[in-house]
Amino acid sequence: QGGTAPTRYDDYDLVVEFESCSTFIGKGSIDILQRAGSLFRLAEEQNYRIVSFVGLFDKGKTFLINKLFGINLPSGKVHTTKGLSFYWAKEHKMLIVDSAGVQAPISCKDGGGGVDAIVDAQATESMLFEMTSRIAHYMVFVVNDLTWYEQKYINMLQQKYLARNSSGGYQSKELIVIHNIRTTGTVEEAIKLFNKQIKQNYPGEDSNRGDLIFTSQQSDTKMSPMHHICLCRDGSEAGKKYNATNLQYLKDSLDLRHTMGSNIKLGELLARELERVLPAYAVPSDNMKVVFQRLSSPERSDGLDDAMVHVAQLKLQCEEGTRVVMRTRGVVSPLGEIIEHDVNLAPKPCVYDSDGVRTIRVECPGVPLESISVETAANGVTIEIRKDKAVDENKVAAVEPLWQNHGSWRKEFNFPVAEGKFEPVESDGVTLDMGVLTVRLKKTRCGRILFGRKQEQEQEHPSSPQGRSSIATAEALRSPTDTATDFDLHLDQPSTRTSTQP
Repeated sequence: QGGTAPTRYDDYDLVVEFESCSTFIGKGSIDILQRAGSLFRLAEEQNYRIVSFVGLFDKGKTFLINKLFGINLPSGKVHTTKGLSFYWAKEHKMLIVDSAGVQAPISCKDGGGGVDAIVDAQATESMLFEMTSRIAHYMVFVVNDLTWYEQKYINMLQQKYLARNSSGGYQSKELIVIHNIRTTGTVEEAIKLFNKQIKQNYPGEDSNRGDLIFTSQQSDTKMSPMHHICLCRDGSEAGKKYNATNLQYLKDSLDLRHTMGSNIKLGELLARELERVLPAYAVPSDNMKVVFQRLSSPERSDGLDDAMVHVAQLKLQCEEGTRVVMRTRGVVSPLGEIIEHDVNLAPKPCVYDSDGVRTIRVECPGVPLESISVETAANGVTIEIRKDKAVDENKVAAVEPLWQNHGSWRKEFNFPVAEGKFEPVESDGVTLDMGVLTVRLKKTRCGRILFGRKQEQEQEHPSSPQGRSSIATAEALRSPTDTATDFDLHLDQPSTRTSTQP
């Protein structure tokens, strides 16, 4: 009576309660909450698009979502988005993903299963970011004043998109960057900041749809364009001049992208992608499975918002007797920063031209020939390498930390058609020498399988022209230090070869 009525907030449709990596691995499950009365069907297939809003902590991600869709989700420094929160914009056929953001403050109180709180926070942010980038059709990155740290983050996002587009998935993704310069209120200052932070640092063109909208295109033509949209302090001179137009431009851009959507079962999608990223954060990395399970009777739990109901879980499953622990070596932050020693197999290939030949050089010490697969791609090659641990860590007592690079690595080297048609040279197109794989390409017209499962199938009929071609190719792959007899033994007994085909 006589006081100010409390602010009423809208609720998210779904919340995936991902508290931290250590909590998930220790508990073995993640709870999924759904708003009572929500029309979103978590376990059923629906056609829609997923839009993820990402960025550093407290840059205005939730504020932007509220402005775009005319809602009032809790935002501001005193309200922290928990795990992954989803808002169902049914009329737009969009599922909006909101998250706490990178570099959010952490608790340094007791807990965390023995894992350092900062390491756990880095791993958690890395995993959540990887998850959202995998499930989203497109992402909106929110910044305030643009810093080199955020530029590095943006560049990493583009690299992820480039790698993922080459291996399939959703359509080519164009990154949208929202410059939320919320302390800027004058038109003059807004123009100066936009020119200084964006137009002077990126090549590109102004938009004809409005001011403070800019599309940049990197010199690397494989990169998708990046769209920069500026918002100023709400209610200020600059805010009144630019915000409504620029918000409408963003809304139209989202509405017109990937209009057909995709048929998605969100529960299964989350389980599948979490299972794919988990080996980078937990050991043992093999034989871990994540499944989506609906609760037979949805329930409210202590401490939950009254409007939210516990409806499902993402469950971690592994072989009986296996103890899964958080990996504190080999975890890499979203920016590629090594939290501790990187034990994952991640060679850095060198690609260069010399004397009319394009060479791909990959260092892979300790990898046998039978664990390497090289196949022709549309205009280049696809290389896949698998490296097992040389030492079984469960059977030895480590005197010092065992830093063993291991796992699978696959990369498609597909070159622009404008540069010509590339295929391996005939005589020594692929060699493995002293732990270095070298693939040499020249311009040609025909394509063939170099090494891998298809080649092994052809070995069943060595008298055929295809079989003879494969044997000849295998001879070219032989390491100079191997004898012909030793190498032919691998071909005669393909069952002994470790297949790396997906």
